[in-house]
Amino acid sequence: MRRRVACFGLGLVMFPLFALAAASVYSWRTGTQLYRNIGSSIAPGWYLCQPVPSTGLLPLGAVVEIDPPAIAISPLLSYLPDEWKALHWLKQVAVVSGDEVCVAGEDVRVDDQVVAKRPLYHDYPLPYVEGCWTVAVDEVFIMGTNLRSWDSRYFGPIDRAAVVGVCTALWTWEGK
Repeated sequence: MRRRVACFGLGLVMFPLFALAAASVYSWRTGTQLYRNIGSSIAPGWYLCQPVPSTGLLPLGAVVEIDPPAIAISPLLSYLPDEWKALHWLKQVAVVSGDEVCVAGEDVRVDDQVVAKRPLYHDYPLPYVEGCWTVAVDEVFIMGTNLRSWDSRYFGPIDRAAVVGVCTALWTWEGK
């Protein structure tokens, strides 16, 4: 009986190590990366992120890995812990090129329908944009699935070249 318990315990330890080793080999061959999301914009967890070219259309709703541009990161530098300042962000593609986005007060409208709110608008002394624009082919409008995500609702569309990967959730859990 003790031998079975020991084997089971060893299996519990070895399986994750084997899975990480296999993911590392896969990553090395394909450029795909295993990404642990610790933020709360998208469900925390493990994601497999595949590199994408810096141009081209992204599917609506795709989870993307971005290298946050200065317009997005600079207002947060005094709020973020140092270890978070160099991380990529995971967000969802919320608006595709050709769609009109209007941001005014707490409302975010896409093609004249309210699709999201901006609760951080009142909670923090952060800069924010207002107005309407049509998302261009070389831009992407991103939003987190968490209502309190810092995203394009506050700083507008970002350059499509900031998107470095398209991600698939492997294992996620509820954020706090």
